[in-house]
Amino acid sequence: MTGNISEPTGSTQGAGPSATDTLHLAYAEASIMLLESVLTTLMRRNVLSRTDVEEAFEVAIETKTVFATENIHREISIIAAGVLKRMGNSVASLPTSLPADRT
Repeated sequence: MTGNISEPTGSTQGAGPSATDTLHLAYAEASIMLLESVLTTLMRRNVLSRTDVEEAFEVAIETKTVFATENIHREISIIAAGVLKRMGNSVASLPTSLPADRT
């Protein structure tokens, strides 16, 4: 792999993202935070098991890795696989017994 997760190959050092790129990045960040929150809530309520969630991340990571290998949005796929790995690690680091919701 030639891409770097923290600095995509095509980026220009010193130049900030355009307003459109910033908006897309904000939506992506908000979506990731919401997804982590929803997954945690579903695990707390015993709708999904930790294993279910970990397997879902593994499938998504594998899919993005295959996309990168097959040059399907290669740079994005490489970065997305890295993001998914971080999210999966975040879920895996949650306590084994999650407190129940207060609803």
